Amino acid sequence: MGRFDHRLSLFLVRHGSTKDSEEKRYSGSETSLNRNGEVEAHKLAEVFAKTGIVRIHSSPYARAIETARIIQDACRCPLEIINELSEVNHGQWTGYTAGEIKRTWKEEFALRGKYPKTTSPPDGETLEQLQERTLNALREIIEVDKQGKALVVTHGGNIHTLWMFLLNSDLNNFWGFSKTHEIKCGDIFLLENAENLFKTRNGVLLSLTKVR
Repeated sequence: MGRFDHRLSLFLVRHGSTKDSEEKRYSGSETSLNRNGEVEAHKLAEVFAKTGIVRIHSSPYARAIETARIIQDACRCPLEIINELSEVNHGQWTGYTAGEIKRTWKEEFALRGKYPKTTSPPDGETLEQLQERTLNALREIIEVDKQGKALVVTHGGNIHTLWMFLLNSDLNNFWGFSKTHEIKCGDIFLLENAENLFKTRNGVLLSLTKVR
């Protein structure tokens, strides 16, 4: 067998655009792709039809599943829905813009701005919780796929917290990090040698590379 036969290339994609993403609103689970998002998803399908992916894993949120199914139609490979790949739960802030939230939940918004790692929106999740379940989902994916090329369709927050894990970056720096490492709808990232994701403490260092 060849030298590279047991390596796993894991592609990560942020779902296509939605009305909420274009208005910069915190979305819930039912937000669907808009026309721009559908166009972006079909462009992603063109890319991955040529990539040779063996499996697609998706967040259960509507916009992610819609993106994943458009790609699946082009790639004709299995699609698995993984609940832990869902976006961070925005709780009572779902449907609002940051400006609207700041006016209604001024103190809570300021606290989350300083300590997002351990501070959640009312009835929502912390970034620490988001990162933990995202990593748990990736651990399951790696155990199943083992080698070849696989695709994960998820959300900006999930990809950002994975990126920060790889860089050993403090989640309380999330807002600055997300500005300097912007992730747009339809962006593609590649994690090569993903089978080593949880071996970084043993000297195996991985990086997340933006493909498009």
